[in-house]
Amino acid sequence: MKKVNFFKVLFALIISCALLSGAAACTLVQVRSAYDVAVENGFVGTQEEWLESLKGADGKNGSNGRDGADGLELTIADLFEEYLKTHPGATSDEFFNLYLTLSYTPIEDAVNIAIRSVVSIECEFTEPAYDRYGRQNGTKTVTAAGSGVIYDLNEDGYAYIITNYHVVYDSAATEANGISANIGIYAYGDFSTVGAKFVGGSMNNDIAVIRANAGDLGSVFKAAAVADSNAVRVGQSAIAVGNPEGEGISATAGVISVDSETIAMSALNNSSATVNHRVIRVDVPINPGNSGGGLFNADGELIGIVNAKIVDSSVEGMGYAIPANVAVGIARNILDGGGTAKKCVLGVTQEIRTSKAVLSDGKITVEEDLQITDVTAGGLADGKLAKGDILVSASLNGGGPIILDRIFKLPDFLLTVRANDALTLTVLRADVPVTVDIVCLASSFVVL
Repeated sequence: MKKVNFFKVLFALIISCALLSGAAACTLVQVRSAYDVAVENGFVGTQEEWLESLKGADGKNGSNGRDGADGLELTIADLFEEYLKTHPGATSDEFFNLYLTLSYTPIEDAVNIAIRSVVSIECEFTEPAYDRYGRQNGTKTVTAAGSGVIYDLNEDGYAYIITNYHVVYDSAATEANGISANIGIYAYGDFSTVGAKFVGGSMNNDIAVIRANAGDLGSVFKAAAVADSNAVRVGQSAIAVGNPEGEGISATAGVISVDSETIAMSALNNSSATVNHRVIRVDVPINPGNSGGGLFNADGELIGIVNAKIVDSSVEGMGYAIPANVAVGIARNILDGGGTAKKCVLGVTQEIRTSKAVLSDGKITVEEDLQITDVTAGGLADGKLAKGDILVSASLNGGGPIILDRIFKLPDFLLTVRANDALTLTVLRADVPVTVDIVCLASSFVVL
């Protein structure tokens, strides 16, 4: 029979919760019963037989007795015997259900991690004022509320904050480029507004970076831990932390509805153009003011920047967030580019040849087979990649490769490329693996 000494660890946790003094059940991560774990580790027998087996050969415990070399110990059997003194006739099932079925929901911890990285944003804009006849009559001040996520607490003393471009921009404003000249932020629990400045942004991608003095935020607040948003899965827990209706930081929760899709939105500058955004869809409650706030996973890690929702009386629970890989990739470009985000363009067009659902570790994912359908003459990839190539992997400057099994992975990866970086692509050409090296010349970059 397999020994189960690992239960000593569980005993210590239970004892620390003052089990014998009648305290409530321990607050820990939800787990299976100790008996279930014992069975999975090789025990054969009933729950009562397992409980009896823990007494060991000398009738004291599962190892060498209370007076053994490892000192005084309590076992589940001891605890159950103590319980029977005050609950005569109780069964082991009742005991296990009361004290070994644990009841902690990790979302509370996730929120308390995430909330330390999110700020409320208030912007003022000056707009033309008009009289009742539509004639301009001076100006007026309008305000807008949104949210932001602390991306970096830099050694230069600034907190760099990612938000949506539309939070700090007003197409009707008289300020230069429509960007608010009066941006204020405040953190959870503190309505003392801290001044912030616009660093740069990408209107087409709806991402902007602002900065504030890090010392003004207080020691509680920190930069968000950023997860790989490519690892997001349908059904995964999702938490939105932001500033709905400008009423201050709050949290809402739900699940990932779609791990990646594309939505079309009107251009922010009120032109007739539409802009496509790759987004994560969630059923998390999203409200005006959540824009620019964070979407977090169950570990409190950033997986997206909330940017939109569908508002329609016939639609429920369709909110969207720009994936963290995209938002952070653009933010890094903004900071590295002195306020301007740029991206390397290879000059290729790819399409999904086949797509299928696969099951891995009990989780369903999507795998796509990607084919190059066009190579731009004179472009960076001209003469290196060819129409019909099947994309396999990509790496940068000799680093580890990423597998190109979703159509968004290569465009997202190119956000990490800088001028003169060495990009390596592996493709299948006529079913033969071919490795292609491309130097990303500065001339191949375009403004996002």
